[in-house]
Amino acid sequence: MYISNSYSAIPLGELKGTNKLLYFGMFAVIGMTFSPIGEELLYRGLIHQGFVSKFGNNKASVLDSLAFAVVHLAHFGIIYFAGTWFVLFIPGILWMVLMFFTSRIFFYCKSKSGSIYGAIISHAGFNFAMTYFIFYYIL
Repeated sequence: MYISNSYSAIPLGELKGTNKLLYFGMFAVIGMTFSPIGEELLYRGLIHQGFVSKFGNNKASVLDSLAFAVVHLAHFGIIYFAGTWFVLFIPGILWMVLMFFTSRIFFYCKSKSGSIYGAIISHAGFNFAMTYFIFYYIL
């Protein structure tokens, strides 16, 4: 079991028509609210600001993006199966690289907007697109 399997709680036989839209809406609203606000305040806010005075904005962004990438490894690179933890090395590294660059894009949006809201909105949009892709192309 791992976090990316959380969609398996949905009865797949019910993912048709109105039900599919309802489930998509529930997952999208949650994914566009809690993660973007909490994660952006933590990574692009608290963690970033903690490193700025010593390393400057760009290096601080690299550090907060590394932290963001490592934490998101739980979504796709670490699994628990039959009482044992496994690290999926190649998929995990690929996922972390993608999450690192995604995090850098969130920082770019924060920088260009001059506000943490730029990062929150871009993160919410990313989560919406990811949820849409999962619901309408994978499930």
